[in-house]
Amino acid sequence: DKADQTVREQRQLQEEIERSERRLEAAASLTGGLKDEEERWEIQLAELLRTFEVITGDMLLAAASIVYSGPFVKVDRETLTARFEEILGSHGIVYTEGWTLQASLIQPVQAREWNLQGLPADSVSLDSAVIATTSVAAPLCVDP
Repeated sequence: DKADQTVREQRQLQEEIERSERRLEAAASLTGGLKDEEERWEIQLAELLRTFEVITGDMLLAAASIVYSGPFVKVDRETLTARFEEILGSHGIVYTEGWTLQASLIQPVQAREWNLQGLPADSVSLDSAVIATTSVAAPLCVDP
């Protein structure tokens, strides 16, 4: 009868309200997740754009270091790198502030692997390992 039908309609409407609330909560959760993802992508884009700006200078420093710095001790390598940086600056070529050969050419996990295999953790040893593994010709390196 009419009362039963009204109760059924009321139950159906209540179920529809609950379903709509769940959908609204799911949509809010998804929107929040997408906002977090947007922020992460913006940060990553800024990092990639910065990398794009300095890649030429960083790779020129890496190439010069691989070719010329192998036979020198730390102080002389640092002097050479400073001179390479001056040359790049005089030509308006930008590079990463605090540039290092290791940061440019290997992942930190590779350096740790070399350390586990017995390579000392000092910068000269790690740079020499980078030079030895990236040189086309037989490299000349100093053993610190």
